Amino acid sequence: MTGKLNRLIYQPVDMEDYWVTISTGEFQMGSENGRDSEKPIHTVSVEAFEIARYEVTNRQYIQCVLAGVCGAPTNLTYDIQKNELYPVTDINWYDARTFCEWLDGRLPTEAEWEKAAHAGMKRRANHNTVGIIWEWVNSSFDPYPYDAGDGRESSTLSDDRVLRGGLWADGSGSGQNTNRLGITP
Repeated sequence: MTGKLNRLIYQPVDMEDYWVTISTGEFQMGSENGRDSEKPIHTVSVEAFEIARYEVTNRQYIQCVLAGVCGAPTNLTYDIQKNELYPVTDINWYDARTFCEWLDGRLPTEAEWEKAAHAGMKRRANHNTVGIIWEWVNSSFDPYPYDAGDGRESSTLSDDRVLRGGLWADGSGSGQNTNRLGITP
């Protein structure tokens, strides 16, 4: 009974003006200057979709934990009040997916994430999207060219999943939004 009650008490917060729509269209995905896994540059088309304007904050994520839906991050600072507006870190792919579903959404595909980054959308200054933290996407870590119909978007796979962003780990200072990394979910 407490679990059901917690789901009613702890609801999503800070959702006003949270979503931005990215329009249908083609874009050039990948890079010739990045890691081998980012090559080759190829044309990808995506349907219109909505994506969070901002990274998920600790304050948003803790609501999902308190509701008994999401697992707690592995760091020891996510629930400290002074960190409540920082992006949540140290969660696995499964909890990232669960959080999105809790919001009645889903993780973006790898192509959607990169199109949003290319579009220069204002996710706390686009540079932060590719720079502050690695972000989980739904896609499994398969070679390019990207093809949404090849099975990489199946949520039932246990293959390595893609993290996007992480410029700080790149070391190049180039600000590329094509950084991708394959990690165990």
